[in-house]
Amino acid sequence: MARLEAAVRAGDVAGVAAALEGVGEDPSALDAELDVGGVLGRGGSLHLASFLGCLPVMKALLHGPGGKSVRRGGGGGSMAPRVALERGTTTGAPALVCAAFAGHEAAVALLLHQGADTAATTSIGTTALVLATMSGHTAVAALLLDHGADIAAANASDGRTALMIAAQLGHTATAALLLDRGAPQPASATAVQR
Repeated sequence: MARLEAAVRAGDVAGVAAALEGVGEDPSALDAELDVGGVLGRGGSLHLASFLGCLPVMKALLHGPGGKSVRRGGGGGSMAPRVALERGTTTGAPALVCAAFAGHEAAVALLLHQGADTAATTSIGTTALVLATMSGHTAVAALLLDHGADIAAANASDGRTALMIAAQLGHTATAALLLDRGAPQPASATAVQR
């Protein structure tokens, strides 16, 4: 696994391909530390590439080194991504959540194009929209909303919505976006203002 992780971290598509094809490493079996704070935990190669925003490696993992879909089950099998989009990290975060947390707009767009679920959460119920908002990634939040992310979804752990978090953390541009898109305002006395 060290060879695969090193190739993903270096953005080395040929190295990723060699690790997967020549050595037969399983891209889902990688157990790499994703973030220092432990929000995302440990994850596989797609999680790591998404967190790093490395599009060439993401494309290789999703479609094979040549960027084309990989046939499953022999010659007549269906075309499918090489790695599962919704497989979670040790904290349950799918690749979309990893990319959103890190603010990689192009990586989020790629995963959404591949059919990633905007409603997927970490094991504690945190969505990609909430994590993008937490970090002040307004463009990523807009992209997630454009693809159907639930603007009113609340964290299962504390009940806060993306709007509440944006306001509490001082991410005014993100809060303005959420208000413009119709986010429900909290009923508390400290209502969010633009």
